[in-house]
Amino acid sequence: MPTLPPELLDYVLSLIPPSELQRTALSLINALGPHAHISHAALFRHLRLTREGQAWQTSRRFKLDEGFRQSVVTITAEAWREDPQLLINMLMTLPRVSSLSMCVGPMFAPEHLEELLEMPAWQQSIEGVWFRFNPYVLERSYYTFLKGAYFDTTALRLASWPAQSAPRLRRLAFVQDLPPTHGQVKKETPAFGLQSLEDALDEVAAVDHEPKPSRMEKNDGKMDFAQPIVFFKLFCLTPLANSPIGTQLTHLVLRLPRRNLLTALTTYPLYPLPTPFRSLQHLDLSTTHVIADPRFPLLLRLHPNLEHLVLDRCTGLIGPREEGETVALTLRWLGKCFGGIGASRGEEVSRAWKKIVKDRPTGVPAPGPPTDSTSDAATKKKRPGRSGYASMPRAKKVEEAAPRPKQIVWTSDIALLVKDVVMIPPVPKLKSLGFGLFDHDQMDKSWERTFMVGYNDALEKTAHKIEEVVHRWEVWRDTGKLVDGTKRMVTFRDALPAGSPWVDWSYEETDEPFREFMLERGLIVIGPEAAMEVLSEIRRKQFVFCMVADCSGEPGVPHVSLSNVSKEDKGVREAREKRIWEEEVIGLTTAIQLARSNKNYRIHVIARDLAEDSSSKEFSSPWAGAFWMPFNNVPRTCSWETETWDEWQKMLPLGLLRELPDTRRFEATEEGHLNHWYNAVVPRYERIPPNLCPKGTVGIKYDTVSINAPQYVIWAKKEAEKLGVTFERRGVASLDEAFAAFGGVDCVINATGLGSKWLGGVEDETCEPVRGQTVIVEADTDHASIDAHDPERIAYIIPRPGGKEVVCGGCFDVGNYSTEVDPSLARQILERCFALDPTLSRDGTVEGIKVVAHGVGLRPGRRDGPRVEAQVVSSTANVEGGRTGIVGKGKATVVHAYGFTGAGYQVSWGVAKEVEHLVSDHFGRSSKL
Repeated sequence: MPTLPPELLDYVLSLIPPSELQRTALSLINALGPHAHISHAALFRHLRLTREGQAWQTSRRFKLDEGFRQSVVTITAEAWREDPQLLINMLMTLPRVSSLSMCVGPMFAPEHLEELLEMPAWQQSIEGVWFRFNPYVLERSYYTFLKGAYFDTTALRLASWPAQSAPRLRRLAFVQDLPPTHGQVKKETPAFGLQSLEDALDEVAAVDHEPKPSRMEKNDGKMDFAQPIVFFKLFCLTPLANSPIGTQLTHLVLRLPRRNLLTALTTYPLYPLPTPFRSLQHLDLSTTHVIADPRFPLLLRLHPNLEHLVLDRCTGLIGPREEGETVALTLRWLGKCFGGIGASRGEEVSRAWKKIVKDRPTGVPAPGPPTDSTSDAATKKKRPGRSGYASMPRAKKVEEAAPRPKQIVWTSDIALLVKDVVMIPPVPKLKSLGFGLFDHDQMDKSWERTFMVGYNDALEKTAHKIEEVVHRWEVWRDTGKLVDGTKRMVTFRDALPAGSPWVDWSYEETDEPFREFMLERGLIVIGPEAAMEVLSEIRRKQFVFCMVADCSGEPGVPHVSLSNVSKEDKGVREAREKRIWEEEVIGLTTAIQLARSNKNYRIHVIARDLAEDSSSKEFSSPWAGAFWMPFNNVPRTCSWETETWDEWQKMLPLGLLRELPDTRRFEATEEGHLNHWYNAVVPRYERIPPNLCPKGTVGIKYDTVSINAPQYVIWAKKEAEKLGVTFERRGVASLDEAFAAFGGVDCVINATGLGSKWLGGVEDETCEPVRGQTVIVEADTDHASIDAHDPERIAYIIPRPGGKEVVCGGCFDVGNYSTEVDPSLARQILERCFALDPTLSRDGTVEGIKVVAHGVGLRPGRRDGPRVEAQVVSSTANVEGGRTGIVGKGKATVVHAYGFTGAGYQVSWGVAKEVEHLVSDHFGRSSKL
């Protein structure tokens, strides 16, 4: 290994996760000796300082070789008691840092962070900053806090950064660790500092005996004095919200234990209209104090672009001992807050315009230029009956008055006046709520159902409101009330995708006050067609309510380190895994195959849901225990399945697949076994004697493999990323939108499965859902069984890799869109599978089968069979024929790969290779896909 070329070693190190790169590079240098061809830059690319003294050692290396300083891309300072000034001096001089994460311990003073943020060398390159505060001390020695020095100035310093000073900064975190208990379990402190009755009686009993310890002394090994806090006045966040830095943040973490942030995050001047953190998509308020009052829905309304909110381990909403109707009322209220965001935004706009119309004089056609109502021209009449004292002149105050909206002077210019405005509320953008208030074993699983009752109720009211508005508009149109031009239908600009065909983007409003009103509030004029498009989006809206505290979306991996948390609950994991997209298998496998076949391809994957979150029910993975079993003997499909089998045999060492010997398959006739075409593919293929087959069937057995489907999809995404494939989480409404992505692409691979039924430019009416339902059980079964002799009573048993979980199914319900579990069908599935393999039960009865979870998914079927072909289409988004112009002006090429029903996994590699050949034939070897 020491003789390997440095380029190869650098490539190997590039595959190491950033968190492990420094340690891995150091281990290789120590193992291979000083002559190893390992770039020392690998030690500094993702720099981690984990113990005291490392900052000094690193600074010395930087002085010896400036190249080391230039190579630092991310830095994590985890040592609590490092010399603050030495660390700050080093951090300020790093020119290419994109991510800074540092622990701020008790030795830090606010001045240190002020100096760090004064004018750092990394300001132009920084993308994320994470401050983790742990100011807690063992003794009463926190002088800086006693003198009133808090870290409020850190937020204010960031707020003072001018526009374009940090153009890439998108993520910011202020995290304060939970106060320590020093190994002792402290009693709960009553609210508002009130003593409990027990403590009060103890004090009375101790009057004639020995005195109680002072509050500032140690008591039984724990600290009774108050610990320091990070922020004194939370209103330091207010100027940050409207600063140039605040307007560009997409991710904000504010974990300040037991602090109520709602007031600071919702209190802004009324004029001009507040737009705090206008680009914010992810807000984490874990461990803070959140209460159920009007400020909470106001917080959601002030951040219309917010997609994910995390309230893990928060206090104030639900106590650890609360239960019953009190909890249900809070959860339903929360659900209505989230589902009703769009409606509340719309109502606020309607009220504001009605007030303007009320103040607008009648009979005057158009407004004149605005003037300040506080000028000398504005005169006031003295009210009759006022006293002389009330009328006497006053000395003017020295301070300036707060800015006020300017009044409008109406003139007689001829123009149309807008009077009646009907508002179409937008679709709520929030996609998920992290609500792990306690450890998972303390959470009631009915909470999600209760929350969704309130959420769906609010969404339904919003949808009903849109229907009412559209109906009113149609009545106005039919009765001729739209002729005078005084009525408008509007919605928020972000309610519809840019360039939507339902909006006249060239429309110019003639009523000046109304035009300014729309610009100020981000509104557009629309018609009933656009309103119905918004309505359809509301009908399709999905939401994720996660009760796993500190959940990262990946099984067993927490995303915060405030406490030791248990792994993700198996039931929650199974419920999420059943929703993994089947089409992801085809799309991801194709991306891997294309990336492997030619490094010149630049491949981007666009998906509304990715493997790690898997939140869509309509596009689910029906074969949660997917395994290799042919469905037909069409030569093309047989070729796909054979190639996939060969690829899977190479992947067995990865642990994602499980070998299943003696798999049994029963059909009604010999024809059901597809002429036994795969007897030359799988090992130990043989017929089962008739006396061992269920009545009325003929059987075979052979060796095959099954897949852990959720883990397989996650592996495929990571494998694609290693090969340079990039991913973007968003929906795509049409082929034109896909061709316009990333500045224009040469080819689009359409692997949207059932989504091809609605995808603009495809709209394949032959696509149809094939509903499947499964029951996941725990059993020691080590072989698969399938009984398909009766299509109405199909039964299959598929053991999953990596444990005792077994998938029992199923059904093949064509055209059924329901994703709800059918309890009656679940019972039938268990009865059929028990008859097929009694070893599933622990006591010889159906009731003895241990059920782990239920699953429902929609297989992406197609009446005309799978579609894998290249097609040249007209494209307004790709008017020059792609970057290379190969297919001609106004034309573009799409390669379709969908319609595989339940066989997506077992044909995936064969389909991917055929897609690769189609792309190669059309574009050669240097395309952007």
